[in-house]
Amino acid sequence: MDLQTCFSVDKPFVSSNRIPEVVYQTWDFNEFGKNHLKSLRDFQLLNLDLKFCLILASDRDEYMKKRWSEHKIFDIYKGAVLGPMKVDIFRYCLLFERGGYYFDINKSVSVPLKNLHSEDAAGMVCFEPGSHRILPNQSILHRVAHPDRFVAQWGFAFEKNSPVLKTVIENICSYAHYFANRNFERPKNAILQLTGPGIFTKSFWTALEENPKLQIDQVGINFNGHGDRNILGSHVRYLTVPNYDQTRKSRILELKEKNINHVESG
Repeated sequence: MDLQTCFSVDKPFVSSNRIPEVVYQTWDFNEFGKNHLKSLRDFQLLNLDLKFCLILASDRDEYMKKRWSEHKIFDIYKGAVLGPMKVDIFRYCLLFERGGYYFDINKSVSVPLKNLHSEDAAGMVCFEPGSHRILPNQSILHRVAHPDRFVAQWGFAFEKNSPVLKTVIENICSYAHYFANRNFERPKNAILQLTGPGIFTKSFWTALEENPKLQIDQVGINFNGHGDRNILGSHVRYLTVPNYDQTRKSRILELKEKNINHVESG
């Protein structure tokens, strides 16, 4: 069973809102189990004032090639060994260029998304339940709602050209050489560092420091408890695409020497 797709590489969604009224989601195939599909449609029905757009793997690749081939991030996208890392990079690049909402295909929120943030917000984020042990600098400590928590990147919203996403993309490029061509005992942990909530949290803090007037609405932990991190039926997707959590002793990023030099430069 499938969802309607509406993504266009060449024709961005047009909106007069600061955060465009479109929710992007992505999966390798347009095939979902019955319960998973119902959960996704329930999420859509709760947000009839937003357009939902499913993006397939082939469209992700085409978009990155057409829009980002001249940027260092494209070498990293191409060199990503595991699919979740590509999806991480894609979501940052897409929303930086176009703005809007992004949600993982196995996630949803039980209240209307536009009710969670103000109309003039430049973005919306929430925080992960799990804590970490590194605090942001004192200069922005009062501006981070939960400084001891990772900023979640499975669901967020941003205006076009957000300084948060700009910083994320720059940081991935800056740190990529450390991860390139290395085997990791737990590849998932390395991905969480380079493209997941680790780099996202670090970049969020940096963007706040560099942009004192930046207004990002911070919607508590797990969207104030309204977030569903594993919607009903979503586990079935692993019948077609294996869960990368089970991968061991593997590389996460393969780069040729010239591409390593490329991402390190500048």
